Amino acid sequence: MSSSEEHEEHEERELAGVTLGLSALRELAPTRRFDPALPKPVTVPGLGPLLPEREELTLRVGHGIADIVLGESTVRDVLARYGVDCRCSCYGEGAVPGEEALARDDLRIWRISYAYDRDGEFRPGRAPNLARPRRYRVDAETRRVQTVELGVYQKQLRTAEGLGVYSRLADLLALYGPPDRSVPGDETDTHEYDRGLRVCVDRESEDVTAIELTRARV
Repeated sequence: MSSSEEHEEHEERELAGVTLGLSALRELAPTRRFDPALPKPVTVPGLGPLLPEREELTLRVGHGIADIVLGESTVRDVLARYGVDCRCSCYGEGAVPGEEALARDDLRIWRISYAYDRDGEFRPGRAPNLARPRRYRVDAETRRVQTVELGVYQKQLRTAEGLGVYSRLADLLALYGPPDRSVPGDETDTHEYDRGLRVCVDRESEDVTAIELTRARV
C-alpha cells in the first residue's frame, strides 16, 4: 500500500471514537430553521451556504449526486459519468485502472477513487476533480454505490441546501441543525446526520473539509 493510500486509511480510522457531547453544538444552532426560499448568506472567510451552479453539481443528502443514486447506481454508472481516469480498489486484486474495472465483471470492487489517476499517481487536485466527487464506496457483492465522498478539491460541488467544502461550522448548523452524532478527532471533528450526511470540520478554523453522502437511516 502506498503512503498516500495509508494516509487515506488513517483518515478513515479516525472516524471511529467516542461520541462527542452535543450540548455546545445545540447552543450554537439557531432556533429558526433554514428556509430554502430565503437568500443564502455568505460567511467570511468560508464560502458559506451558496447554491450549486448547476443541477449536475448538486449533492442530494441521503440520495446522491446527479444521476448517481445511493444503493441503486453501479460502478459502471459512475465510470460512465465521471470517466475511467481513476483507480478502483478490489478485494484480492489491489487497485486497478477504471478501464479494467469496466472490462471485468469478476472484480469485487469496494472503492472508486478519483484522487488517483489511471496510472495510480496521487493527483487529487487535477482540474476535473473540481466538479466530480473524490471517492465512492461500493458494495463489493452488488457493485452498487453506498457513499459519495468530497474533499477540499471538490469546490464546485454543493448540497441542494448550499453546503460545500470551506463552508463553516455555523453554516452546517444553520442548514441542518445539531447533528445526531459527533465524533472528535485530533484536529477534525466529524458530525453525522441520520438523513444521510457526514461532515468533517477542522476544529481550529471551523471550516468544512470533507462531506460524505450516505443512505438515510430509517
